Amino acid sequence: MEDQEKFKQDATSVCKMLLLYLLIPSLMVIFVGALLLASGYNEYDSTMMASVLCLSAMSIYIIQHYPKRMDVTLPYQKPVKSFTRQIFTRYIMITIGITYLISLCFNLFTLLVQNQIEFHTIDMSMGNQLLINIFNIVYSILLAPLFEELIFRGLILEKLKPYGTRFAILTVSILFALFHGNLPQTVPLFFFSIVLCKMTLRSESIYPAIITHIIFNTIGTVTSFISNIYIAALIGWVMIIFMGYALIKVIKYLRKHPFKNREKEAWRVRDFFHNWAGIIFLILIILNILTSIELL
Repeated sequence: MEDQEKFKQDATSVCKMLLLYLLIPSLMVIFVGALLLASGYNEYDSTMMASVLCLSAMSIYIIQHYPKRMDVTLPYQKPVKSFTRQIFTRYIMITIGITYLISLCFNLFTLLVQNQIEFHTIDMSMGNQLLINIFNIVYSILLAPLFEELIFRGLILEKLKPYGTRFAILTVSILFALFHGNLPQTVPLFFFSIVLCKMTLRSESIYPAIITHIIFNTIGTVTSFISNIYIAALIGWVMIIFMGYALIKVIKYLRKHPFKNREKEAWRVRDFFHNWAGIIFLILIILNILTSIELL
């Protein structure tokens, strides 16, 4: 009974933090965007710059204040010696491969329903101001991976780990995926997070996940600028190799570690959202995802 009460308190504290992480930057963007618009920036550049600034400010606040509030020590130590470079390289390949594979499957699904449904994602195209474009690229490649890993695979994973590693991995991955607010990102990023969570737990350090996330975002950013057909083809073949390798490794893992007590884990995840903050968070996230879906 005491353990259940503590679980409820911890779940509520995590959901309250995520609710603030979702709402405060959204409210701040209105005022900061208006200031940038009044300073002479166009509407698109103002919105993009304001979003990056407000989300960064809130991320820094959470990373600085919430570990102490939630009685969590972030895993800043070096990876354990057993987490070798070879193992790290395999994890990078699996992370990139499985994410691109799931993304490819989702893209094939969107082609099948393209006449009935359109899925919208965040517009990350370049604006008119060079300085803002550079700032957005730096945020996508460096700051976003740093903030997201420290909050999700650092703070939240460490907080939930005592209640079971499988539960913690599933819950963190669901939260991370939902937080992106659109299905084309939510579905692949769920699997992306699962591998990063396992990497963090195995290495006992947050640094491998941060590095892997930076590599992943860098690939996505750089490939969007490539127009040379031969370089694009080369990257495509590398991704195919990664996807094949990831698929083989995942199949081997599932055969070696069959799911047990799945119903118990599923109920544990459901119980995590059985609090006022969790319910409000889910409602807002689901509404956000629904607004990104357009029926044709």
